[in-house]
Amino acid sequence: MKIRHLLAVSWLFFCGFASAQSSVSYECSYYYEFYTIDYIRANHPECVSGTSGNTSQDVIAGSIVYQTQAVSHIISNRFQTPGKPDGLVSLGMTGLSAGAASSKWSVWGNVNLNNQRYTAYGPRTSTSESETANLVLGADYMITPKFVLGVSLARDDTGAKSYPTPTQVAWGITLPLNIETTGFNIAPYLGWQITPEWTLDASAGFGKGHYRDDIATAKSDRRFAAVNVAYTRWLGNWQALGKAGYLHSTDKYGNTAVNAVGVVPGSGYRNRLDQMRLSGQVGYWMNGVMPYAGLAYSHDIKRSAQANTPWDKSAFIMTLGVDFSSIKNGVTGGFAFNRELGRSNSRNYNFIGTINIRF
Repeated sequence: MKIRHLLAVSWLFFCGFASAQSSVSYECSYYYEFYTIDYIRANHPECVSGTSGNTSQDVIAGSIVYQTQAVSHIISNRFQTPGKPDGLVSLGMTGLSAGAASSKWSVWGNVNLNNQRYTAYGPRTSTSESETANLVLGADYMITPKFVLGVSLARDDTGAKSYPTPTQVAWGITLPLNIETTGFNIAPYLGWQITPEWTLDASAGFGKGHYRDDIATAKSDRRFAAVNVAYTRWLGNWQALGKAGYLHSTDKYGNTAVNAVGVVPGSGYRNRLDQMRLSGQVGYWMNGVMPYAGLAYSHDIKRSAQANTPWDKSAFIMTLGVDFSSIKNGVTGGFAFNRELGRSNSRNYNFIGTINIRF
């Protein structure tokens, strides 16, 4: 799958004149040939895989964040809750279905399509866009009526495109830098029903990633952990759900291999995201269908610096979805749309589809 997003800056001219249609990748090739990695990292970080933080942060947001949320939503709806309407299969904040509460085994799948665009435009800042496709598969077993153990496996594919800055355009650079990343993550998880209304979930995992742009490649190691506490309450056919969570994740790149140059020592970089999230959802059960709406607040407590791209630390996420139960015996599903609001120069939304089987 191909897609797009960020990373770029200028193509000076070795011979002192501009070519009519240069690309960002040509400029980076020039720096790798004539400058040290320390100079490139300090003055042109967009030319070092992962250094700008943008592509890696999009990967973290489009894969790791949604994988841990998928697990959390499964756990939030895995247990019996007082006041739940008869025959209801409670469903999660992003369309994650739960299935019959008495079932010991649960297998589920989640598909997330995420689109992000960065719109700031300045002398060293370029517009960019990315798309991420993320597939998460999970299975768990209810050891006791109050305790669940499981594992999730995710595969992600991100494409990015970074467009030239005004300075680059003035130098004759008109073509963007194309970027692709692929990867996988695996994460064991657990769920605990503390009280009939309160649940806790935790997951921790690792993964591998591969970065490629027009001139270079790099590999990365991923590490992440998340914990969430949720409260669910039924008032007749109305469901209210609140959640507080914390995520720590890193995406560590190895040294970059540049075309016609080779591996560049010291070009590795570690991207990091520590994020806190508070969310709430209200849904209404209608004989097998539950439409719902939710709102979340996220705050980036620790986020790797992004080259030449100012970034607001906080945002709101609006959710609209509908969940279905009793599609067939033991099978449930749902769809949801999420839109991020409140970050300057950023547009981010995603679509989610889920299926769950219990037995």
